[in-house]
Amino acid sequence: MNSWIRRTLQVGLVSAGFVLVAGATAAQASVHSIDNDGVLNGTQVVAPVQLPVNICGNAVGILGSAVAGCEGGATAKLHSAAGGSGGVVSKDNDGVLNGTQIVAPIQAPVEISGNAVGAVLGSAVAGSNGGATATKSAPAGGSSMPGVHSIDNDGVLNGTQIVAPIQVPIDACGNAVGAVLGNAEAGCIGGATAKLHSAPGGSGGGVVSKGNDGVLNGTQVVVPVQIPINVCGNAVGVLGDAVAGCKGGATATHGGHKPGTSTDSGDEHQLPVDTKNAGWPGNPGTPGTPGLPDLPGTGILSAGNDGVLNGTQVVAPIQVPIDACGNAVALLGSAEAGCEGGATAKNTFSGKVVSWDNDGIGNGTQVVAPVQIPVDVSGNAVGILGSALAGSHGGSTAQLW
Repeated sequence: MNSWIRRTLQVGLVSAGFVLVAGATAAQASVHSIDNDGVLNGTQVVAPVQLPVNICGNAVGILGSAVAGCEGGATAKLHSAAGGSGGVVSKDNDGVLNGTQIVAPIQAPVEISGNAVGAVLGSAVAGSNGGATATKSAPAGGSSMPGVHSIDNDGVLNGTQIVAPIQVPIDACGNAVGAVLGNAEAGCIGGATAKLHSAPGGSGGGVVSKGNDGVLNGTQVVVPVQIPINVCGNAVGVLGDAVAGCKGGATATHGGHKPGTSTDSGDEHQLPVDTKNAGWPGNPGTPGTPGLPDLPGTGILSAGNDGVLNGTQVVAPIQVPIDACGNAVALLGSAEAGCEGGATAKNTFSGKVVSWDNDGIGNGTQVVAPVQIPVDVSGNAVGILGSALAGSHGGSTAQLW
């Protein structure tokens, strides 16, 4: 373990420094609002926010020595499929607040790693490879991302749509604190990663609400939330020695197919009995409103619902993998900790949700909310006047196909 950590620390060691990177790079969005009558109809907000924060490779020595190194950083990527742009359309809505659309992908990768503090004749060495990464993209060759449409809705708050993927990967690893004649060594490889993308060959984020009459009909909320947290490879020594190491991290992935299959198994459909086996709405031979698009990939469709709260749809996959392993604390004793693996969450549900021609109150309401919270707390050691040695292989994994 010690030799592996020292090899880690030899890569990219730098002197004291502080780096803060914050930026927002939005995919081009095609936004249309046409012929809306009433109050606040067709209001559209497209607000991608990116806040990559990188605090790593910093060293502070007070009568002691401190060495810190960091490779990687915090990265946020938001882009559309090749040749596509973000298309948001709201058209011919009458009433109050109809066709209101909000597209707000938020990415806040945070990396706090490779920092060392040595105080009062103590020494601290820290190293980090990797960082926190957030990626949101549509597959190559897919349609524009995201595609949000609200058309011809009459009433109050009909066809309101919210698409708000949120990614907050946090990487706090490879930090060392050595105080009062104590030594601390920490190493970290990996980090926290969040990826959100559509299934291969499918459309981008396709959200359609059309021809809904009444109150709050066809309201749609698509809110995938990913919060991978990686706290590992940290060491604290007070008059004692502490050594910690970590490989892996916390990873959250949303999108794609289960290997070896062409479609996802978790699709939710609500169709009239006579159309269940006739294909998707809008396909040849399927009764329904002409011109409704087929949504083979990530698709949410609510059409022709009359009444109150009909066709309301909520798709909220939440992923919170937490990895707290490979940490060591020593007080007058020695502690060694090691960890390989981490916490992983994979959600390959494509989100194909259909609600069609429902009459009445609360008909066709659909909620798809897979929640994954794999937690890995392993390979940690604490030594107080004694010695402690801990090791871990593997981790915690959640998979939803």
